[in-house]
Amino acid sequence: MTPLSHELRLFSTPWHWIVHGLGLGQNCTGFDAARAARIRALDQAVVQRHGEAFPRFVAELVDVILAATDPSDGGERAGAVCARICERIAALTDVGERARACAVATESLVKLGRLPPDDAGLRGQLAWVLAQLAALSADGDQARYAKLHALINLLVAAAQAGWAELLQPGYRDAGTRLVAEIGDFFYHVRAAAIWQSVLAVLEPGSRGARCAALRCLLDRIDWQLAHVDDRACDGMHEGRDFKAFPLFVTLAALGATRCHELLVYRRRWLEVACTELEALSPRSRASQTLFFVAALRELGALDRHVLDGPALVRDTALRYLGSRDGQQLDDYLRCTYLVHLARQLGCPAALPRPIGWVLLSSPGQLGNPDRFRTSAYGSPLMLVGYLLSAMHTGHWTTEELQSVDLAAIVLAAPPRGDDMVNLPRLGMSLIDAALSLRTDGSFDTALFAALAS
Repeated sequence: MTPLSHELRLFSTPWHWIVHGLGLGQNCTGFDAARAARIRALDQAVVQRHGEAFPRFVAELVDVILAATDPSDGGERAGAVCARICERIAALTDVGERARACAVATESLVKLGRLPPDDAGLRGQLAWVLAQLAALSADGDQARYAKLHALINLLVAAAQAGWAELLQPGYRDAGTRLVAEIGDFFYHVRAAAIWQSVLAVLEPGSRGARCAALRCLLDRIDWQLAHVDDRACDGMHEGRDFKAFPLFVTLAALGATRCHELLVYRRRWLEVACTELEALSPRSRASQTLFFVAALRELGALDRHVLDGPALVRDTALRYLGSRDGQQLDDYLRCTYLVHLARQLGCPAALPRPIGWVLLSSPGQLGNPDRFRTSAYGSPLMLVGYLLSAMHTGHWTTEELQSVDLAAIVLAAPPRGDDMVNLPRLGMSLIDAALSLRTDGSFDTALFAALAS
């Protein structure tokens, strides 16, 4: 098994990194000048094609990260870096964008060791946007879910920086209210599980409250498992996915909060998880197995339930390959999950070579724009974000994937209505890839290193 940092154990999937901006830069491979050049070229292409304020902020931060990771570059003085980043953040008028920018900038500078201990600019920006976000109304489950994740990003960033005075009880209460107001099972359970996991990091002494909240989640999952769910496919999730995904994230939260006694509350949940994974379609298993493995790892049960990591990777990948018809627009996403599964289990050689071929051929599907326009997963920006993530795993597909010109895909992509959703996701992938060029190995910031004690 590949040793993982505590932060990567908690935030271990592309869903955490690309969609929610959590756990960025934990797949460290060491500096590589060619990779850095490709990241910079892609970043410049995004700014050229989408010149809005947020892509420009991302480009500024990526430049800072690449300079800091390059052993031949002395880098700027930390104070000057913070001042430039703060100027970019101040140009963002949308509260959600500013929250995302403050959080990722703070965390990145902490991980680079470039956040001055007496910095007031970035701390002031983060304090301001925390207050603004908490006061912002959120109508509907998806809006509340998005607001909760923005709040999580800011609180984790403040804790990473050691700004304890910003971790006010009012913000914790605001997050708890947001979770309670999310009615939809699929959104509510995932939101509540990640919220409790994060609170376990921010407030490690409040185990009783965490376990009580997770017991309520298990009550809801137990009821849902006993009832038929005819929820329509959302373009990626279908059928049992809407039960399995929340279950796996909740089990990971049991591990993060050390509420292991709940594993036998109402049901034997590890047995249920194994049954649910086996019942998923091969396509769903390709992405959901990483969540399943993450839950087992957090619970300390990985060695008992995954006796042969290479066999699990090989079987999951071969089932997926046997089921695909070449017409699904999210093949790139499924394969990216498989690449990270193989890496985290320490067996990249177990991944069949056709997985790399699927990734290589996925940009070719852009030649049918009508099909891509009808799917949320047909966004060229999302495609590029996931391919970039697959490229930076140190896996054998890395060298083959270098022939894909990601910058050219971005420059040629026609405008889409969901660009404003997927531009930040591509931005998170760029920042993640840049931070991955830090010193090879797994390591934690002070916040997550404390979890080992």
